[in-house]
Amino acid sequence: MNQMTFRSLVLCKSVHHQNTRRVADRIADVLDATVVDPDETMLPSFSDFDLIGVGSGIYYGRFHRSIRDWMQRLPEDAGRGCGAFVFSSSGLPFMSRLYHLPLKRALQKKGFDVVADFACRGHDTFGPLWLLGGLNRKHPNEYDLSRATKFADQLKSRY
Repeated sequence: MNQMTFRSLVLCKSVHHQNTRRVADRIADVLDATVVDPDETMLPSFSDFDLIGVGSGIYYGRFHRSIRDWMQRLPEDAGRGCGAFVFSSSGLPFMSRLYHLPLKRALQKKGFDVVADFACRGHDTFGPLWLLGGLNRKHPNEYDLSRATKFADQLKSRY
């Protein structure tokens, strides 16, 4: 695809420490995409986009409720002809395959071609973790964000 016509969108819900927003911003910079919050935007026409990213922090093993609600509101075949990727930050990113699978399947059911996913550490104080100061206090760090940049570069090269 011609780089000049490539259009992408990054949907991100980042709540407690803005971990996932930092990742979304880094990915969006590479893809020249707009980052939108699912609670603050109307459902776009995905026919206007070549690629969308959907991400949030992970809460008790699941994407944020607003991401799940957004998915339920999408009409069937909303993503026909559009690529998609999933991303997250969490206290336990090595579990990302389990965390990402339900969202990837939901996107596929809505017609999206899910091409990749990305996960990194994020400062996690959700639930009782705040009592201990949380996990991964200084994450995402520059290494995590450079991995996000590389991920986005690889996505862009596919399109």
